[in-house]
Formats: sequence, C-alpha cells, structure tokens
Amino acid sequence: MKHIRQDYNERVQDSAGIIPHDEPVMLFRAQDKHMAQVLRHYAWLLRQDHNEEMAELVSNHVLEVEKWQSNVKRKRPDCPVVNPNQLNLEL
Repeated sequence: MKHIRQDYNERVQDSAGIIPHDEPVMLFRAQDKHMAQVLRHYAWLLRQDHNEEMAELVSNHVLEVEKWQSNVKRKRPDCPVVNPNQLNLEL
C-alpha cells in the first residue's frame, strides 16, 4: 500500500497482504471535518453507478462518522512536516 502520508506507510498495515505494495490508498479519519461530506459524495457516485448496496453501506457509515464527531472535536486535515522527497508520489 502506498499512502500519501509517510507515517501511515509505517503504521497502517494490510495484515492479510491483499493490497499490492504499489497500490495507492487513502485513509480518512472521523476527526477530519470533511470526512462525512466526502463519504456522502462517494455514496452519490455509487448510486450513479447503480451500486445501491455499497451506497447504503457508505451512507450508514456517514451516520457513524457524524455520531462520533458529535462527541469529539473535528479538525482540519493535517500532515506531519516531511521532506517532499520522502513522499511516495510519482510526478
């Protein structure tokens, strides 16, 4: 897995080894104030693709995110200060 954040490459693991090492992935946390909106848009895209079952799962997850956010301070997304040469981005 290739995360945009180097610290996630070191901490977030695929213990089943299903995700190829070079596949880009993105991790959103519920503390991110934009997460619910991102998931709502993704659910909309799934519905446009006639994938109602997955859209319903994502929509239900939005409810979980919003419930969690009601009890915890949300914040802007952040990234630890890193040397740009350390990022796993192919330009």
